[in-house]
Amino acid sequence: MRKLKLLFFMMIVAALVVGCASAPVFQFNPGLYTGVGQGWAGPIHVTVEVDNSRILSVTIGQNHETQSIASAAFDRVPRQIVERQSVHVDAMAGVTLTVDGIVEAVTAALISAGATEEQLAAGRR
Repeated sequence: MRKLKLLFFMMIVAALVVGCASAPVFQFNPGLYTGVGQGWAGPIHVTVEVDNSRILSVTIGQNHETQSIASAAFDRVPRQIVERQSVHVDAMAGVTLTVDGIVEAVTAALISAGATEEQLAAGRR
């Protein structure tokens, strides 16, 4: 799990170094895909809907996060992912591990849908 996070972080840094700021061009297999990421209190499950080239929705599923604390992340992060068409979202104080878990879960779902790690790393705006 940590190796995946380290690899993902290194790809983000590499994308920043080469100045890659354009929107990614995805080629998804349309449908609903699930992913799981590690949040503060345990696994966070998500469902991501995609068409051929766009992220249509992100829905938070089963999790053990403290709802009164994590609810802001559960609202904001999926919305930012869909609006930006990217897993690169704004940091949020107090819920960093929850945000990281959502991003990890969405990344796994998008890879299942046909995206590559390089496309996701290049999705920074």
